Amino acid sequence: ALSGIRLQQGVKDRLEKAVESRVMNQLEQAIEAAAAIGLYDSEECVAARRLLSYLCATEQLREALEPGVALRAVRAAVEAARLAGVDEGDGEAKELFLKAKNLLDKEDRCRRARASLKKAVITLEREPLQAALAEAREAELSEE
Repeated sequence: ALSGIRLQQGVKDRLEKAVESRVMNQLEQAIEAAAAIGLYDSEECVAARRLLSYLCATEQLREALEPGVALRAVRAAVEAARLAGVDEGDGEAKELFLKAKNLLDKEDRCRRARASLKKAVITLEREPLQAALAEAREAELSEE
């Protein structure tokens, strides 16, 4: 019984050290060790899992902001970050989240502007065409 208690305490200590280190593979290994001895739902393991989720979402955002990445990947990264609480955090993770979200917002504005232009060109009515051109200019300027 005493060795079981020592084992549990050792795993809990390992979880706490992994959380302090913020190193993803150490967190993964500590979580696996905790799960192996029935501590998956312990307070320490839950904290480690949350941090791992946060770090993974941050890394996904970093990769999504690389040049040439499809908007689909950016949307997935933003959603994963939101679920991991990155949008409520601070520092680099929050900064990456805001950059990715702004990129998506700009793309949405451009998509709406293109749709308005198409509709205005089809109808060839002067007022909608002028409004659509103004919207397109605004969306283009916001991209720069």
